[in-house]
Amino acid sequence: MVAVGLVLLVLAGLVATGIVLSNGESVDAEAFGVSLDNVSVGGLFLIGMVVGIVAMLGLGLMLLGAARRRAKRVAVKREVRDVRGERESLAEENARLQAELERSAATAAPTASTPTTEPGVGPGAGPATRSDTDTDAPGRHRA
Repeated sequence: MVAVGLVLLVLAGLVATGIVLSNGESVDAEAFGVSLDNVSVGGLFLIGMVVGIVAMLGLGLMLLGAARRRAKRVAVKREVRDVRGERESLAEENARLQAELERSAATAAPTASTPTTEPGVGPGAGPATRSDTDTDAPGRHRA
């Protein structure tokens, strides 16, 4: 592609050079209130080429800007789609963990038929004994 473009550019340059050099007669030209007197046909052709190059440059910049804007829009849409997918997967994971927590709490919760007893508390535990090192309050010992 690059080679074909380069060949076309060289051919266009050769044709432009041939036109400029072979047309030496003078003409008068006027555009937008500006008149050019005694301009050769080749010079007028060069002016046309410059105007065409500037127009193509402007068109290229417009297309480049549009392509960049489109690429940015596509990237933002892709990022939004990824974030939404991640949010949905996190919501599913949260729901799964919540259900697991509820199942775990339901199996760990005591039922009415199984009494809870702490060591040393409840029937048959016997009387509690205190030693001289037991405390009633922080920093105070029983006498």
